[in-house]
Amino acid sequence: MISKLEFALLPTSIYVTAETEGGNTGIYGPIDADTALLADKLLTKKVLGRNALEHEAIWNDLFNSNRHSRGGHYLMGMSTVDNLLWDLKGQIFRQPVYKILGGNRKQVQVYGSCLGFSQEPKKCRQKPGS
Repeated sequence: MISKLEFALLPTSIYVTAETEGGNTGIYGPIDADTALLADKLLTKKVLGRNALEHEAIWNDLFNSNRHSRGGHYLMGMSTVDNLLWDLKGQIFRQPVYKILGGNRKQVQVYGSCLGFSQEPKKCRQKPGS
């Protein structure tokens, strides 16, 4: 059962963690402040006390509980919970998520998003904000 859901505000980002009664911990982030606020105020209460392995049932309950679940910050909040639950499953089973999803590839093509940062190799090696 999911016993704790917390939002951690770091100097430049927000992360969310979930803990089960068995002591497993999942983490997801970074997320923006609006998504964190929505997830904290509207979604946390719908996740606490639930079986972390009932991933699809939790997602369906979140989706069906709000008429704004088809887009915007509500859907971003749902995505936060979804990714958090996948990480939590990985921790519970002590397996990487790609294996839980049935992955068996030795290699995959990499997709990289620069999210507005430079694509110049020298600048890419720098830490953001430095």
